Amino acid sequence: MRTSPNTSRPAAFGPRLRRSALTAVEWRDLVGLTRIEVVRELMLSLPWLVLSLALAAYGLYLPAMAASFMLFLTGLRQVHNAHHYALGVSRRATEGFLFAMSVVMLGAMHAVQFNHLRHHKLCMAEGDAEAVSARLRGWQAVAIGP
Repeated sequence: MRTSPNTSRPAAFGPRLRRSALTAVEWRDLVGLTRIEVVRELMLSLPWLVLSLALAAYGLYLPAMAASFMLFLTGLRQVHNAHHYALGVSRRATEGFLFAMSVVMLGAMHAVQFNHLRHHKLCMAEGDAEAVSARLRGWQAVAIGP
């Protein structure tokens, strides 16, 4: 498929999309990270972990649950980057990070990685475990989400 001259998007999307705000976005996929970006990425969920534990230690369980929720969200971002070896650290360090996040998030992040990489290989096809909810009605997808 031929691509547009000003974007890497296929020309089939036409001139209307080329002029849209989407094409104004500077895409930075698969670029190297600076040391500061690597440290920031590795430490992203740490403040939420500390806050969650501190609040729970003082018996403030509702705010601790909110901090734990944020810990989980930031952890998902981190392990997703780790699944693609895009943390900016060595493969061995990434494996160690996935193990540490498995303990923190109480789940086997290496098993999640296996399914996630299969999702990229089989996107929306039979055998794509991550796409199961995409085939459901909206309320069903929400219901099985948790």
